[in-house]
Amino acid sequence: MRRKAVQITLLEEAVFSERPNTEGGHTGLTYIPGSALLGAAAARLYSRQPREHAWLLFHSGKVRFGNALPLVDGERAYPVPFALHHAKEKPWQTAERRLSEYVLNLAAGGDARSELGSEQPKQLRSGFVTPSGTVLQFLLAYRMKTAIDAGTGRAAQGQLFGYQALPAGSCFLGELSADDDVPDELWQQVLAVFEGELLLGRSRSAEYGRAVARLTDPIARESGSADNGVVVLWLLSDLAACDPWGQPTVEPRPEWL
Repeated sequence: MRRKAVQITLLEEAVFSERPNTEGGHTGLTYIPGSALLGAAAARLYSRQPREHAWLLFHSGKVRFGNALPLVDGERAYPVPFALHHAKEKPWQTAERRLSEYVLNLAAGGDARSELGSEQPKQLRSGFVTPSGTVLQFLLAYRMKTAIDAGTGRAAQGQLFGYQALPAGSCFLGELSADDDVPDELWQQVLAVFEGELLLGRSRSAEYGRAVARLTDPIARESGSADNGVVVLWLLSDLAACDPWGQPTVEPRPEWL
């Protein structure tokens, strides 16, 4: 398998909504979803490819566009694991933006009640953390918008909505990968998309979404280990797991690993 990392710096605010609604409130994502990178590549390449090449690049699953997660002081930050808990009345981060001594990792076999005593445990459910323990919480910018009536050119009645946007200047790191049987010529075309300026996210034709991308070496993958025969999985993106009959399951099968 071939891998390449892409570093993205936002030149303008960018909007990545949880849902594709055109009206109402928009809850913004705090990372760049892989679907946005796939869309950027498809916008450049899809119409120029024979049907079989377009299928191979964008439908077969042989070329993958990972989420671009925040970069903090040169480190890639990952979604905070739900296994992290802290004493409710104690700070969970230090003044240096590090995880505090009051944070427990229950995936490591800890027991919050025995560790915290009478303190009530509270789960960390948002933000990002780097391998060295630096934490990041994004403050999304919020802008109110209204749809325009095509007939009058004025604001449409009752169509007020808002966007939450990632701030300009934010940096992210994603990963592109391809199976070995993808022709090198096609792989190089995909990589070429991510050298230079891009338009990403919603409202790209207006005031949002201008970014600059550059390719870099992928981050080395740390080798995992099993403690007492227990393997802990830290999901860096959503996982749509299904059993052999196609039904959703919350129990990943051993053969997947």
